[in-house]
Amino acid sequence: MVGKRGGGSGGGTSSGRSGGEGRDGSPWLVLVAILMGVGLAFWTLVRRETISWPPRELVSGGFVMSCGLALVGPIVLGARAREVEGSGERLWLSGGLFLWAHDLAALIRGDWRLEAWITPLAPTTLGMFAAAVLAAGFKSRRGRPWEWTNVVGWTLGLGWIALAAWSSWSSLSR
Repeated sequence: MVGKRGGGSGGGTSSGRSGGEGRDGSPWLVLVAILMGVGLAFWTLVRRETISWPPRELVSGGFVMSCGLALVGPIVLGARAREVEGSGERLWLSGGLFLWAHDLAALIRGDWRLEAWITPLAPTTLGMFAAAVLAAGFKSRRGRPWEWTNVVGWTLGLGWIALAAWSSWSSLSR
């Protein structure tokens, strides 16, 4: 009866992973990176004086928070022990790297303001980029499981697309 309890040889878990190795490389690194991204976004909102009660500028606050999460996406996904597989993960990684490239260009131009790094792009630009990445990634989706990183990526992408549509519609209605 001992063989039934272990589920096989080697002492591995039923999901096929080895005993001491998890899906994410370092959960503390992931936690610190996400807290830093949200903290930077919150600091930016406080610095721009856009936090108030009742909230008046939810759309711009949501955009800043999504960019804060996007900036740490390459760090979070780079700490993983496996490849980036889902469309949402690809979008999170691509969006973060896209923001990093624009931040690097700003540094080269001499713009050292930290609050400008979190939102170097307009919502329409980031939304159109997200739509392109999701459209390309949707074709390659092969029934992958929905993990938290994939859900975060899809949420960010759909949020950016909605913000792009909102800002485009707002500019047309003026």
